[in-house]
Amino acid sequence: MILFLFHILFIGSILLAISKTQRELTPLTFWSLGLLKIGSGLIVAYVFMAYQDGSDTKFLYEQSVLVAGKVKSGWSEYFGFLLDSQFPSFKSESRNLFFGKILSPVALATRNNFWLITIYLAFGNFLCGFFLFQNIISLSKEFKWPAFIALFLLPSSLAWTSGIFKETLLSSFVFLIIICLFNITFSKRKILLTAIILMLCYFIFNIKYYVLPPLVFSLTVLLLGEAKKNWKLTPKAATIGGLTFGLAIILISSTLQHHLSLSRIPYSLFDNFNAISERSSHQNTFTLNFEASWWSILYYSPLSIFTGLFRPFPFEGSATNVLYWFESLFAIVFFAYSFFNIKRWQLTYAILALVVFIVTLALFLPMSTGNFGTMARYRVIYWPFFIFLVSIIPKHDIVSFRQRIG
Repeated sequence: MILFLFHILFIGSILLAISKTQRELTPLTFWSLGLLKIGSGLIVAYVFMAYQDGSDTKFLYEQSVLVAGKVKSGWSEYFGFLLDSQFPSFKSESRNLFFGKILSPVALATRNNFWLITIYLAFGNFLCGFFLFQNIISLSKEFKWPAFIALFLLPSSLAWTSGIFKETLLSSFVFLIIICLFNITFSKRKILLTAIILMLCYFIFNIKYYVLPPLVFSLTVLLLGEAKKNWKLTPKAATIGGLTFGLAIILISSTLQHHLSLSRIPYSLFDNFNAISERSSHQNTFTLNFEASWWSILYYSPLSIFTGLFRPFPFEGSATNVLYWFESLFAIVFFAYSFFNIKRWQLTYAILALVVFIVTLALFLPMSTGNFGTMARYRVIYWPFFIFLVSIIPKHDIVSFRQRIG
């Protein structure tokens, strides 16, 4: 009990210190959002532990306890276990254990307390989201409410990035990478920030390998913007450079991970889609009749992207999707508004980087699952950025986005 109270006071003191120094939100709003995030994590954790026997939450928690338990044999045994590879990288056991390794310091600090680990994950994700929120609105006050909605109020994010899930860490890592990018141009610690970005990319690759290539594609777009500005490249040279670098990313990725091999991707998608569809109730599944070939994936890509961005529609699937229905309706309405005002948009490298990240994941993730609930969980990595993008009412202030980043 004393340990539990200590950690709660520790978290509360950090929130109190930040609430007193930040100026973007009222203290009441800041505290409400923090408690909403932590409360969501605890509710989801209770539901999974009480009603979902064999869930990811319980299994990943056990992985962190397993790794933390190596300390009993000595710290050298623990650190050696952290650095060793116990499974081939293409096996899911490797990714699950890597998650446990990252989480093990928290397990050690909390003496394997499940609820405290849940609270710390939700707390960490909230802080990453808040610091990203600060950086975004420093570009323009016009971005405040789109960023507020996208980072703090989306039901899918509250559900899937607030507990012991891989998506919680992935979301936090992606937020941190973007925060580093915001500051790297003006910071004197460019080497340190670059090292942090590379470390976070390594973590992402070892937790969910398929998130990294789209992320690196997006970073490449930003780098092209900087290169074009600093080296005065022509549009043709920038395009050729981008395509060359993109091809290099594809080739390198295919050598690093078995499932990212160009010859293997269609079969991996096809197998995962059908396996998850067969395990799901018919009411909550959707259909993409693609085959295990690149031509078939290309043919169904528009439908897959549409599914990843706008479904489930209201009343589509089971009643458990009710919160996702509101998110999809919000996305459809604001996307339609943005589309009809597209002439007022100024395409910048920063916006293009977001589009690349969103569309690439929206293409492949629906093809890896035929279940609406699972898709909503998978897409929380890009969903806040999509909601942010479609929520921006096109105004001239969007130029500041280009001037600061692109």
